[in-house]
Amino acid sequence: MNILVRNLSRDTNEVELKRLFEPFGKIASLNIVVDGATGESKGFGFIDMPNKEEAVAAIKQLDSKTLKGEKIRVKTTKRVNTATKHKMERRYKNYRANSSSWSLKQENKSK
Repeated sequence: MNILVRNLSRDTNEVELKRLFEPFGKIASLNIVVDGATGESKGFGFIDMPNKEEAVAAIKQLDSKTLKGEKIRVKTTKRVNTATKHKMERRYKNYRANSSSWSLKQENKSK
């Protein structure tokens, strides 16, 4: 079962995330999404747990748990292939780069 973990502290690493999920069962894969240009965490990651019951238990127990001062959000997600994942990361990067200019455009339209 694929799990999305959001609102991670930017300094949370994969080892720490793995330690958080390991008590619930086997982890097939785990990764924290990082910015390609800076190498910094984007504050979310994905975990794949092959056993559905273990994954559901992890989600129920860890959703809204505080990790490194941040209240994390844990939920199921659909499996995302690599091409789609990169497309989503590019959209996020473009959104972040253009978010301030978007706000200004919206303010100008409302005048």
